[in-house]
Amino acid sequence: MSTYLVAYVIGAYDYVEAHDSNNVQIRVYTPVGKKERGLFALHTTAKILPFFAEYFGVKYPL
Repeated sequence: MSTYLVAYVIGAYDYVEAHDSNNVQIRVYTPVGKKERGLFALHTTAKILPFFAEYFGVKYPL
């Protein structure tokens, strides 16, 4: 995995969570009280991840 995909964050955050069709856990972290702002990214990622896994022929997570 590329090192630029990793982040360390200290602070108070909420998260929204979903699973894609391959049961991969997806979380989007948001500032406390702003969960609704992460829903678009969460739902989009849950749809895109299986598409790219099939397109490239590589299952996620690596």
